[in-house]
Amino acid sequence: MAIKDIRKRAGITRAFLARAVGVSERTMGNWERGHTEPSISHAYRLAVTLGCDISDIFPPPKKSESVSVGECLTRGEGESG
Repeated sequence: MAIKDIRKRAGITRAFLARAVGVSERTMGNWERGHTEPSISHAYRLAVTLGCDISDIFPPPKKSESVSVGECLTRGEGESG
């Protein structure tokens, strides 16, 4: 579920939620439209304020965005140094 949907279901305005989380309304709008994503600490504050699970804040990755650990190792992305 999107941040905007959760916020509306909770009956909270964008302005109130932005203040509660400590960001501008513009930033909140960008999160709601999916232009940017909140940091983990902001997502935690969103979840607490909205009374939802932090996993509700982040949409599931698209199939094309999913990469397994094996694929990373095959590509050499898991190697250090």
